[in-house]
Amino acid sequence: MLMENERPAPDIKCGWTSADKYGAALSWIACDSGLGEKAQVEFCYAVQEFAKEIGFPKGKEPVVVSLLKGLYKSDIAEAEGQIAYKEDEEEGGGEWTNGKQKVMIQGMAWFNWLEEDDDSSEEESDEE
Repeated sequence: MLMENERPAPDIKCGWTSADKYGAALSWIACDSGLGEKAQVEFCYAVQEFAKEIGFPKGKEPVVVSLLKGLYKSDIAEAEGQIAYKEDEEEGGGEWTNGKQKVMIQGMAWFNWLEEDDDSSEEESDEE
């Protein structure tokens, strides 16, 4: 979907994640279909492949970070799924050579924020 619809000019506001576009279907796959975190990790890899295909452009913010944030805000790839993607070193037999290292560099601040936010959420639920 990204390659077909977003390649010429990626929508960094991620309008494609809205419920009336692809968001409802993607959210169902990622959260309600039973695939859960595995699907969320795969969506992150799809963003990685797309960013690699378009050359990892940067603007005000790297496109790959904008896309990951869009997945997060639309409940398509939650914090746990994106953190699992970050920590996955085995998926696809060496995805680090296929652009993941660039994602990690460009998205370092984003992944740090996700991990801090995830830790805060866990502490709050422990207190309840």
